[in-house]
Amino acid sequence: MLGRLKTYSGLLTKGSFMSNRNSGSFELPIPRTRAFTLIELLVVMAIIALLAALLLAVLNRAKSAAQAVTCRNNLKEWGQAMHLYASDHDDFLPPEGKPTPLESDLANPQCAIG
Repeated sequence: MLGRLKTYSGLLTKGSFMSNRNSGSFELPIPRTRAFTLIELLVVMAIIALLAALLLAVLNRAKSAAQAVTCRNNLKEWGQAMHLYASDHDDFLPPEGKPTPLESDLANPQCAIG
């Protein structure tokens, strides 16, 4: 960094400009820029990959937490529906219905609907 300061600090003086003898104009010297090495690029890529992995882990936890909230909300609504039904029907719960379809229902699905 200090070496760069020395090269740039002399740009404002007349002696540091390169003169073009044909046109009489002055040109600024082009400073050399240092390129990144392969190791530096690999380190940066590894850091970015690590940060992306951490971000994905956090997003997966947030997704599962949102699914848990949705599940709890559905259970709460079922409980409220059962409570409202029971309060309207002399503390009886709704009929359970058929837990599994009968063989006759599978053979003729139109009869099972009606």
